[in-house]
Amino acid sequence: MENYICKIATLEDIIKKYDNDIINSVNERINLIQWKKEAIEEFNKRASIAYMGLLNGEIISVGYAALTSINVQNPEGLVDNKTAYLFGFRTNKEYQGKGYFSILFKFMINDLMKKGYERVTLGVEPNAKKNKAIYFKYGFLDHIKDGKEVYPDGSIVDVEYYGKSLISNLKEIKEIFNKNKDKRICVLGTTCTGKSTLISKTNIGVDIDSEIYPNLTKEEIDYFDNTPWTVEVGNKMDELVRSRLSVKPGIPMFGTVLLDCDLIVYLHINDELLLKRTKLRNVDFNNAKNMQQAIEEEIKCTNIPVITIEVKE
Repeated sequence: MENYICKIATLEDIIKKYDNDIINSVNERINLIQWKKEAIEEFNKRASIAYMGLLNGEIISVGYAALTSINVQNPEGLVDNKTAYLFGFRTNKEYQGKGYFSILFKFMINDLMKKGYERVTLGVEPNAKKNKAIYFKYGFLDHIKDGKEVYPDGSIVDVEYYGKSLISNLKEIKEIFNKNKDKRICVLGTTCTGKSTLISKTNIGVDIDSEIYPNLTKEEIDYFDNTPWTVEVGNKMDELVRSRLSVKPGIPMFGTVLLDCDLIVYLHINDELLLKRTKLRNVDFNNAKNMQQAIEEEIKCTNIPVITIEVKE
């Protein structure tokens, strides 16, 4: 990405970008004019930060982070002194799909982390499947709520709101455990999601594998140790786990099998990081991915509350 730089925009940058978009817009001029006024107000009140990506000096990509509830619709749960609400993502059409916004997004997140923000949120229309897929890839997996927003031109749109934590997985899971000490918690994740590391570093919780083996007969242990893994073998182990283990309040159970519990903490890992970790550990990526998909399908079929943690490097 030679000659592409990211920066925090000045007021002059904001006005310049909006004026250019207004001139070139056919269908969104009413919206853009109002959003320009709001952007200027937010800049002057330090209520938001505008981020821009410039290629050879031309502004080609933008994104905003609201730091207060000014001009944020349905703000509850979306913005506070530790949470920034991201909005206004735009990349010039001729530069879309080339990775420019991904670079700007990482710049935004790094800057917000340096400023002490621990969480970011955003909204997306349910039918914007391409955008939703991108946001999920970025780690926005925590569904906060649904709502409706009104555009300056009077149009009303449905919006789904999602969040992403910026703090370390260790700190994040400790906070979850501390807030839910009275609940039976099941922590689920495919291989290479760091379950063993989290158990050792939090000193809270137990591993399903460590708990199940003392509850197996010698014949069962010999069978599982000497039989190549198949779906049937895996299902048999899952049945034994569910019949012989139970989750207790204050002692989270880590593993790949969903047990009866009050809260699920799901460790989601993106394909890029999973591939990297499976290679380092000499584990089959496809098996790990299939296990991840099976866990996600099982979670979808339950009514147990779920908190999703995006696994970080």
